[in-house]
Amino acid sequence: MTVHIFQIGCRDFGKYGFEKLVDKERFFPEDVVLEGVCEKDFERREQAERFARSSGVELDFYDRVDELYDVAQDVDGTVLIYDAGPVQRHSDHIQRSLRNDFYHLAEKPPSLSREEHIAERKLATKHNVHYKVDFIERESPVIKKAREVVEKADVESIKVFRESSAGVQRILKPVEHVHMNEGCVLDKMIHDIYIMDFLEGRDVELDGVENVSFMPRSLGGEKLLRIDGGSSRDVSSEISLGSVSASFSADSTDISLNASWLGLSNEAKIYDRDVREKFDEDLTESVYSEIEDKGFLDEEARFFVIKEEKRTIVGDLLHSALYDLENGTEFDVDVYPRDQLYRVLERAIVDAAGGDVEDVSETELDVFMNALFDVQDMAGSKDIEVFDAVDSSTEKIRSMIINDKTELDKDDLKGVAS
Repeated sequence: MTVHIFQIGCRDFGKYGFEKLVDKERFFPEDVVLEGVCEKDFERREQAERFARSSGVELDFYDRVDELYDVAQDVDGTVLIYDAGPVQRHSDHIQRSLRNDFYHLAEKPPSLSREEHIAERKLATKHNVHYKVDFIERESPVIKKAREVVEKADVESIKVFRESSAGVQRILKPVEHVHMNEGCVLDKMIHDIYIMDFLEGRDVELDGVENVSFMPRSLGGEKLLRIDGGSSRDVSSEISLGSVSASFSADSTDISLNASWLGLSNEAKIYDRDVREKFDEDLTESVYSEIEDKGFLDEEARFFVIKEEKRTIVGDLLHSALYDLENGTEFDVDVYPRDQLYRVLERAIVDAAGGDVEDVSETELDVFMNALFDVQDMAGSKDIEVFDAVDSSTEKIRSMIINDKTELDKDDLKGVAS
């Protein structure tokens, strides 16, 4: 069966996804046809056109999403929409695809509210077609190896850290990052859905949130950034979170999900120190970067800690390593010929073609997405004045910014580690 693919957007991961789909058509023309791409940005569109032309692949380009869907409706065959466009339109596109009986692969997050998620689930059931989300970490070799070595019945606790300086970049270059509004829960924590693989179908219940900070709309302003890209003078569940630690329970297993757009948490730095002392390897990254006339501390952490009765398993998704922290041993992690994004796209195509693929179940998706919305709701219900929320986050952001980039040349700033 031939799958006809239409892509929305070529920004960031969408660019790499486009290149992989072009390769798919080159090598499997009877199975995959990349019909067209909607990209409004002239430079990104021109780059995509050049890449397709140099690869010998012919396809159409559209200025409007409506035009793309109009053409897709006339295709006699199976259609898959790959949405790498703005986050705020993901749910609209998913619902539009499902109403047209199209298969759909969306970059995360698929929805920005519980109401959008419920509407998507109802449409998928009614039309008997699937929509997928690029939960890319489920294709990580580290996660795959952890599934082999972890004794699920013995898991006492799971901690996940997905932290970066994305919020600082959003503040320093607001025009370039205008599409980044969803906050750390829907941008970072959503990747942690792989924890469901270690819970054996158990339900997840939110116990509490702490270390909550909200994203300011701008430095020096008095408003907070909303998930939809707007601004507000009120703290609510619709405000983008700068950082949060959420505690869950799944029967006897304690779960802690830590997400941040405002740099590394102290606990992440402690685990980084422990891994460095035992294995002489970094668990996090912390370097000084520049945006125009400003330097800032660019930090990132992507790791999980699974505690069993006699072992503490640390999975480093940033450097593709898996450790037993208690016993001082490192597991061999497989190297795959294709990267994670390629495998995510491949699974979506196989699913659209009617093949069997192992993926996140609908129940697991519902449980996890509702857990994320619970985090947003609980954080947004905090009794905090908007001015205090803005001041606290602004102070954190300013602490990570160096106004004079000549400061970066000082000896005491070279080679800084977390």
